[in-house]
Amino acid sequence: MPAASSEGAFYAALLDLTAPTTDEELDQLLRQALALAVDLVGARRGYIELIDQHRRPSWSHGFDAQAVQRVRSRVSSGILAATVAEGRPLRLVDALKDPRFEHSESVQTLNIVAVLCAPIGQGLGTIYLEGRQSPGPFSDRDEAAIVRMGRHLALLFDRLLAAHRPEVRAPGLDPREGLNLDGLLGNSEAMNEVILRVRRIEGPIDEPVVLTGPTGVGKTTLARIIHANAHRRARPFVVFNCAELSQELVESELFGAVRGAHSTAHADRTGVVAEAHGGTLFLDELHHLNLTAQGALLRFLERGEYRPVGASRSRQADVRVIAAMNVEPQQVLRDGSLREDLWYRLSAYVIAVPSLVERREDIALLARHFCSAFTARYNMEPRRLSPAFVLALQSREWEGNIRELRNVIRMAVLETRFPKCLELQPEHLRDSRTDSPSQRLEVATLRFQRAHVLEILHQSGSTQEASARLGLARSSFYDLLKRLEIDLREARRRRSG
Repeated sequence: MPAASSEGAFYAALLDLTAPTTDEELDQLLRQALALAVDLVGARRGYIELIDQHRRPSWSHGFDAQAVQRVRSRVSSGILAATVAEGRPLRLVDALKDPRFEHSESVQTLNIVAVLCAPIGQGLGTIYLEGRQSPGPFSDRDEAAIVRMGRHLALLFDRLLAAHRPEVRAPGLDPREGLNLDGLLGNSEAMNEVILRVRRIEGPIDEPVVLTGPTGVGKTTLARIIHANAHRRARPFVVFNCAELSQELVESELFGAVRGAHSTAHADRTGVVAEAHGGTLFLDELHHLNLTAQGALLRFLERGEYRPVGASRSRQADVRVIAAMNVEPQQVLRDGSLREDLWYRLSAYVIAVPSLVERREDIALLARHFCSAFTARYNMEPRRLSPAFVLALQSREWEGNIRELRNVIRMAVLETRFPKCLELQPEHLRDSRTDSPSQRLEVATLRFQRAHVLEILHQSGSTQEASARLGLARSSFYDLLKRLEIDLREARRRRSG
């Protein structure tokens, strides 16, 4: 429990620094405020994060660099994000006394370190404190003090964000400069890496490119952008999905067919390779192409020649090939569904497109873009996204990635038509109609606890040490790993990596 004198000194110091005049003072303010908060409530570590459409600036106290990344992931998803989205503080050690958690077996079993979390304003950010320097949980007084701190920091929010916009690079050093990135949104580190790799192959570069990443991440959009920034930009961009046609017809769709070559060839047919002459051919889901067609594609890549099905002579085409796969290349190479020689010919330049979970910082920007697009399409008044709505989006797992986010925003916009509402709220999310609050909270709780156990495993030298830190018998520890679906071998590999 903080002493009254230290609490008074804390707020006196905070109020004295409410009008910084330089970026350096602004950064210093947050660092000092966080250190004061940690000292005030007797926490071991602290973290502050702000939510902004451009990025999520953060400050930490007592965490090393790796731990900051784990806390950042914890704060941006699961129970903490869900709680802060509702504008309430959270003391995790009181879970057993909270009726929301009373049916959670994992809460009753897992001995998580004390956590105190409070919102900054209405969904503007998060204050996260962890660990206790003395035995016992955080107190009511601790919670009240941190809640008040969040309110004070909310007053500085606009100035804080202005001071932490992405830095302006010197001319010629910004990979976005001069690129046509129409349709590609995102300022996260993961997307900046993608854009940097696009920059390296813009202009006269004609090498094949392979795009990897799960379904729905925007590989087709990225392929269009690569084409739009190449010297072939004025020529055709042709998309061919290798999984959409029967494998008997794939080769004729790719390379064409002469009349009578097969039962459906009633006339000469031009293939997509010929259609893409001078431009770019995007082969989506390459791994679904049969081995015969893969061999023909390899010959075309090596010689620039192809032969329509049933033809007696080869033809030539000047085409750049971009291929995409939503599976791990090594997996399809091992099972024999992708030829190694074709892979080696194509994979001189590979771009891994990140999932939406790997770029949570971009969710707000994408959501606002989709919201604007759908309100315009439906001839509706512009809608705002409430901070709580944005945090609710950021707490999801997004297995369908950008495609799923787009659909969720479309449905949320429609939900605001009647009764009319000009601000999207968490209740406008489609799955809020199907999952009860207790179910959603249970899922978020499990995610948080799984992240915590993985962190303990990462920090511990053995399972014996990890179970001891959690206060569990070895048998209970292994039961917990099973219940949280934690693969011990995978956890060890991550730790060694």
